[in-house]
Amino acid sequence: MLLRFKRKKRIQLANGKRIHLRGIQMFYWGTAAGFLGAAFIAGLYFGVLQADWHIFWLKPWWDNLIHDPRWPVYRHTAFRDIPEPAFATMAVMTLIAKEKYWNARVSTLRLVTAPFILILTTFALGIFGTWLLNYGLPEHARSVLAWHSLGDLALGFLIGKVLHQFWSPIGATLQGRILEDDAARAAGRAQLPFWVRWPLSPPVVRERFSEMYRGYLNQLVTHDTIKVDDEGTPAWIITTMAVIIGLIIALGLAGHYWVGVFHHSIPYITHG
Repeated sequence: MLLRFKRKKRIQLANGKRIHLRGIQMFYWGTAAGFLGAAFIAGLYFGVLQADWHIFWLKPWWDNLIHDPRWPVYRHTAFRDIPEPAFATMAVMTLIAKEKYWNARVSTLRLVTAPFILILTTFALGIFGTWLLNYGLPEHARSVLAWHSLGDLALGFLIGKVLHQFWSPIGATLQGRILEDDAARAAGRAQLPFWVRWPLSPPVVRERFSEMYRGYLNQLVTHDTIKVDDEGTPAWIITTMAVIIGLIIALGLAGHYWVGVFHHSIPYITHG
């Protein structure tokens, strides 16, 4: 018996075209998203626990927080090495979010508090994962998973997959709130932005924008006005969150690569 698989119909862009080489585009945008997701955790770790801001410097306290020979393993693995792939996984899955999340709307309170809950939960699971990989599993399994940090990557991926279910509506709300105003303005001018016409943003983002754009054009036809559904989330909250996340990512890239890999220093905030 010949099995037939129904191919999912892809959403057309607002100009009537479909995205070519969509799989390749999703691959390189997904790679970039994973890289930035890991950089976010690296930025938190470096910015809070390593950098000397002169107002506070927590590194000496953090390095000697617990007087136990296992503490160096926990402070690196549980709070950096496992959370990095976890957030990389969540970033990739947010980028390729399914259409069922496009109508997700969460309250402003949940939008603001969810990142903190997510980070704390990831760290808590990272602590458990560190114990499991270094002390809980049989010795043979530990030696296999220690190869090229395979265990850290595998556990981080699983944690990211689990926590993505919690993060999906929040990520979809953030993305939708950012796109809505742009889609409304574009519909008012009846002109698509260049980043939608050309592959200068992820395919899923361009497709979601196009759906919003068509919806606002229909509003103009029937009502002569455009009403943006922002669900009461102030734009300044979205902007502030985007700026903070961007700064943390930039700090993570600098701390992880410029300081950690190439062993350079950042003036005023690093020592040595």
